Amino acid sequence: MDHLCKAYRQQPSACQWLLRELLTRRQAWVRFLLLDCYDDYIRLGFGLLVSQVLQTLTPLERGMFPPRVHTPDRRVGLDPARSASPVVVSAPADELACPALSVQFIEHLLNMMEDTRSCWRRFHQYFSILREWGGSCIEARQFLVDRGVIVMLIDYYMGDYTPLIRPKARAKIGDPSSANPNNALDLRDMMGLLSVLLRTAGTNVTDTAHTAVINDTTATKEEKMKELERTARPPTAYYSDPLPLLPLTIQAREMLFNRDFFDNMLKSGYNREATGEIVRHWVWRDASASQWLCTVLLECFMRCGVSELPSIMQMLEDFISVDDDIKPERVRIALNPQSGSHGLLDQLRLTHRSRSPWFIATAVHFLAFAIIPHYPLAAAYLTVTRDSYRAWLDSALMDRCSSSMYFRAYNQGADEPNFSLLLERMRVFWKEGAGDGYVVDPSLWMWGTEEDEPQTHVSHDDDDDDDDDDDDDDDEVVRHKQAGYTQAKGYLDIEGDGEVYYYDEDDVGNTRTVTYGG
Repeated sequence: MDHLCKAYRQQPSACQWLLRELLTRRQAWVRFLLLDCYDDYIRLGFGLLVSQVLQTLTPLERGMFPPRVHTPDRRVGLDPARSASPVVVSAPADELACPALSVQFIEHLLNMMEDTRSCWRRFHQYFSILREWGGSCIEARQFLVDRGVIVMLIDYYMGDYTPLIRPKARAKIGDPSSANPNNALDLRDMMGLLSVLLRTAGTNVTDTAHTAVINDTTATKEEKMKELERTARPPTAYYSDPLPLLPLTIQAREMLFNRDFFDNMLKSGYNREATGEIVRHWVWRDASASQWLCTVLLECFMRCGVSELPSIMQMLEDFISVDDDIKPERVRIALNPQSGSHGLLDQLRLTHRSRSPWFIATAVHFLAFAIIPHYPLAAAYLTVTRDSYRAWLDSALMDRCSSSMYFRAYNQGADEPNFSLLLERMRVFWKEGAGDGYVVDPSLWMWGTEEDEPQTHVSHDDDDDDDDDDDDDDDEVVRHKQAGYTQAKGYLDIEGDGEVYYYDEDDVGNTRTVTYGG
């Protein structure tokens, strides 16, 4: 197969011939060799060959891709101001008559998507081809977004629970009752494709920021590019050029933020890396999306089973890890121990007596080993608020220390600690603000702990009370109110050499580094 792929890589005309054959006389081969064939190595080989053919042809056909057609997204029951906003859709395939063979073949695969449900044990190569082609170039992703593939994938995932109207019942995918690993549902490539497309799309925040920067008549081109990178380009964006991220239709956004879909996606963990990328992309600088998603995450935590808990903890870590100007707010709503806040610690306080010991052990392990050593802002918050949760958590862990139960660690492959180790780790953190390889700096957290408002008190090196210093103080207060905290760039990074490095930036962007440990 390697020699065959190499031959097609060097012969674009042979690639065109093969795709023409598969689209006309040999069309039945596509379904049989991708879905119906029971021999894994045949499906794998055919998938590799098709991916290579598409990889060879697509760069040569990018100029022949379908044009984009701008049209209003009008749907009954929507806000008229939103339903009249311009979105981008593609015309039907039969009207386009696209000359690009790669696009024609992808269109043929998309038309087969519903049929793959009955072959769910063997559809891995089908989604693998789509994912690799979608990641090949921006034109390919643009075509898939315009074609409505985001809606198609979410609709496919939700099955009979889709909000879209379906004329008949659909074939179910997966067999949750089977213990045979060969019957496990493999949606890694499908979720990978969904992640690629969603990270090519703009969010509410990026769309607004891009429009504001482009319409700014006072800024130079270089200044606009810098501002776009800061406000309209999430770190997770799949491409970063001067163009805006692709717009989504209102229907695609509604499908993405469907509560049932997000709930199941977070708990199932078919592709945790791809799901984490989606989470980080859509909460970046968006307070309302962050609040909504955190609510879904913590409700999932309260209801999930033992097998689903690691996936929820991973998504919560991804949620906390997003580095932007509202990071303190995300840390607060995710971990808040205050009664009635519905943060992770508040949820544990309410349920630790009634839930399995495994739950509290896994959650505390998540805090002690995944969050505190690696996320300084979260560690500072847990230090500042420790009086709100230390008493009951210490008591809860003490009650479990006599148990001989061990649980699977949050980080796969790590040693499986017991409750005594967790209790010792948390007590050291509460007392010393430090642990193995990290030191907590409580000053990183500059938000009030009672009303959760940014503190306006700022310390200065000199105590002069003249008017100029008063003006400087006022400016500093405003800056802290807007930012919510100082030294937001700080992080801990364990290099494996016994040293823990911390950096922050001052007001003019100069970076200074302080070394702890060793």
